[in-house]
Amino acid sequence: MFKAATQITDILLVIQATITLFISLRAFSLYARTKDGTLFTLGLSMGVIALGGMIGLISDIFLHGAFNTFWFRYIGQTVGYLFIFLSTLGGSERYRRGLKRWHVIATGHYPMLSTPDELARIILDGG
Repeated sequence: MFKAATQITDILLVIQATITLFISLRAFSLYARTKDGTLFTLGLSMGVIALGGMIGLISDIFLHGAFNTFWFRYIGQTVGYLFIFLSTLGGSERYRRGLKRWHVIATGHYPMLSTPDELARIILDGG
């Protein structure tokens, strides 16, 4: 029973990763032509979600869950959706540039979330 549930989860993860990858590629393609900041945010967010799904699949199928990708996947999705929402609020060009900058900074910190126990130890020990 457990194996069947895992297989269903993996199939859904393949579908999610594929769809979000295509959305990301299309958004970046349109961004290259229009320079619309909302398309950049959509592309980056969907790319992170696709990457998280692919890493989760690799971990589940080939590494038998050797490392925890749940933090990376769930935080990446949540932050990605937050930035998509924030990009729809409009605002000035300065707001959009700042949002883009913070999105890139936040995305650069996602790999630290793949090992939250180690990250907590580093923070508590001071380095």
